Amino acid sequence: HNTHNNNYMISASGGVIKLWRDTECIKTVKLETCKTTAGNSLGIWGDNLVICCGKDQQDRATIWITDIDSDQVQTLHGHKDSFVWNIKTDGDVMVSVGEDKTLRLWERQGNMAQLKRTLVGHE
Repeated sequence: HNTHNNNYMISASGGVIKLWRDTECIKTVKLETCKTTAGNSLGIWGDNLVICCGKDQQDRATIWITDIDSDQVQTLHGHKDSFVWNIKTDGDVMVSVGEDKTLRLWERQGNMAQLKRTLVGHE
């Protein structure tokens, strides 16, 4: 699984995130609580946050946000017993779409994120 912005490309497999510049791996981060990663749920938020989604060791849908400068990892839960299928970022807002048929709006506050709203309605 991989994604990129103008400066970096990221890949994830087996609970390990790799940050690439050109063809060189410049950082590796092990997500200690990660069981699996979701195929299209990787992202770069701003200049320094890497987002990876999957399931943790308790099989909960999880979003990990890693600050590439400090290696600080924030773990977000919210989607109920499902995968996070996709994420998109725009400015200080991240939207996550889950198998639980919800969209969750997260707001960036520095290098952390907080759930602001859950949208439901899909069957």
